[in-house]
Amino acid sequence: MIRFCFVLLLLATMWTGAAYGESPGLQACDLTVTTAIENRTPVDALRSYTANVACLYFFSRIGGAKEAAVVWHIWYHDGRQVARVPLSVRSQNWRTWSRKSIPQGAQGMWRVEVRDARSNLLGVRSFRLF
Repeated sequence: MIRFCFVLLLLATMWTGAAYGESPGLQACDLTVTTAIENRTPVDALRSYTANVACLYFFSRIGGAKEAAVVWHIWYHDGRQVARVPLSVRSQNWRTWSRKSIPQGAQGMWRVEVRDARSNLLGVRSFRLF
């Protein structure tokens, strides 16, 4: 009976993953930290910024989705997670972005990771605020 319950639990877990559209072939490219997005495109792509910006955007193009999926933009400041943003992916070549308000005194090293629904790392971009 215990084995039967374990098998049911295992099958339910596998089914749940498929329901969320997790695709092993997802790829993240064109990872860009930018001050604005216009026409679904970053307006600039710098590796360092002054800390007096009000907000920054992180743009990514996600390829390889065979069905609807979710990716996460995870923002870090000096090694500490400060935001986690879920984003829908609805086609094989999907452009998406997240926005992060930048608080006063936010100088230091920043990075944004792109992860799939299973937390697999798809890409990362680092930058500095000075």
